[in-house]
Amino acid sequence: MSGTRTASRLKGRQATAGVHPGRSPRAFEHVLKHLREQLSAGYLKLGDQLPPERTLAEQLRVSRSAVREALRTLEASGVLTQQTGANGGAFLSYGRHEAVAASIRDLLDLRNVSLEQLTEARLWIEGGIVRSACRQATDDDFRLLDENVDLAERYMNAGQLAEKVATNIEFHNVLARATHNPVMALIMELLIELLRRFAQNVPPESRKLHIAWRRLFLLHLRARDEDGAVAVMEQHLARLHRRYLRHWLRRLEAMGARSGKTARARR
Repeated sequence: MSGTRTASRLKGRQATAGVHPGRSPRAFEHVLKHLREQLSAGYLKLGDQLPPERTLAEQLRVSRSAVREALRTLEASGVLTQQTGANGGAFLSYGRHEAVAASIRDLLDLRNVSLEQLTEARLWIEGGIVRSACRQATDDDFRLLDENVDLAERYMNAGQLAEKVATNIEFHNVLARATHNPVMALIMELLIELLRRFAQNVPPESRKLHIAWRRLFLLHLRARDEDGAVAVMEQHLARLHRRYLRHWLRRLEAMGARSGKTARARR
């Protein structure tokens, strides 16, 4: 949708968002509030092009710099994409869960959330996802899950362990999408991204254990056996958590040792 057509939808819905230039140092927040209200109300949709900066500034009676700062904020949060060229502009995008996860990760770090607490939350959430997938998964979902496991096995047999790990991680996203609940799918994407920094410090396994448990899990899932599928998933996640924790503690110890050496050198 063109920026002109989107502008016509925005016009007339700006009374509460307008602010005169120079009267508030936080004018960009008024622009953000206005655009987010349009998103929430459904006036702006995925793929829409926003009006040009000048048009938005005139409609909302703010400076172009305030509009520009608001757009940069939306771009950083992953819901806006800036395109250049003749057909360029600001477009509403699907959203990047990495950007959201980075903000959440900062909050978790500030609150000293531990790997144990993050894993416990994942067990609760993924258990619910498994139960929902048992009820909602279609033949197409089972096909996608099977294809994921087959691909992971091919990577493992070829010695492409990094690719196998990425495919194993994607398995959980495919499973979450099998719930046909976009909230579940988004939460899983965020959880996976939050745990990625722990996973990237763990050497990939060359054993076929991951393949075996996934095939066993899919047997329970196909049978619509919620308790059996949850039990297999929880066993896998508990084992995975032990590996994450073991390597994470080693990394912290190594960082502490390096820090101690640096402190002694400074003295």
